[in-house]
Amino acid sequence: MHRFSPLETLQWPASNVLGPAAFAQGTASAVAGVLIHYVIGLVWAGAYVYLFAHRRVVDLHPALNGALFGAFVWFVMTFLVEPLGVGPHLEVGALSILSQIFANVVCFGIPLGLVVRWLE
Repeated sequence: MHRFSPLETLQWPASNVLGPAAFAQGTASAVAGVLIHYVIGLVWAGAYVYLFAHRRVVDLHPALNGALFGAFVWFVMTFLVEPLGVGPHLEVGALSILSQIFANVVCFGIPLGLVVRWLE
């Protein structure tokens, strides 16, 4: 299994758009990768707000709704969107699956659900 350096980790989202050449472009493609990552996150957050902001289901359990949404985002991105990219496809092991789900649920989904509830 290929281990990415910190720079390559930042370049990986850009490689799904630019191809393997992104890894030879240094910090420019790393910045592009970070921007791509955050734009995708903002699009998903916008989808959550559009779908749930004015629904009573958010009032009941915002953390649970956010956690489920985070898991859904992980599933869609991992199994539907990333395979369409032109970058290197990563091998998925149990530890990487758990860490990715944890990151999407705890660092994205739950805060998103709580912030949307708080802003209502």
